[in-house]
Amino acid sequence: MRSIKLVFGLLLASVWLAGCSLWESVDRSVNYVSEATAYIDSAARFSERVSALAEQTPFDAASREELIGEFERMKQNIESFRQIEAPAFAADMHARLAEYNEALMREVNLWLDRLASGTDVRSLLDSPLLQTVDQITQTLDQIRQLGQ
Repeated sequence: MRSIKLVFGLLLASVWLAGCSLWESVDRSVNYVSEATAYIDSAARFSERVSALAEQTPFDAASREELIGEFERMKQNIESFRQIEAPAFAADMHARLAEYNEALMREVNLWLDRLASGTDVRSLLDSPLLQTVDQITQTLDQIRQLGQ
């Protein structure tokens, strides 16, 4: 009788622990989808604001400072995204996003240098920077499907 209770107790404990592990996995998955979606949304907003500022005529010192601020904020978002750990089911998607993320970081740093040296910002509209952001935003539907 005592061994039956012990076996039943061990079985119950293992089921409970497996359930906790399952909930933890689901929670991590939901968090990843939320964090990745927030990052992609921030990249899309960045692209819109940067494009609008680059099209502004005349482009004055205040606009340049605002543009630099946008690049600095995006740089922080990129750094934050680097810290996210993807669950196993999202590993391929995360690897692709991480690759785009690194390309975007290179472009952001390049444009911060260009802005500091007084480069004409209208050339930004034809730069790889906006194409990279477009690649990032195209993954949004795929990320949302992971969350379903």
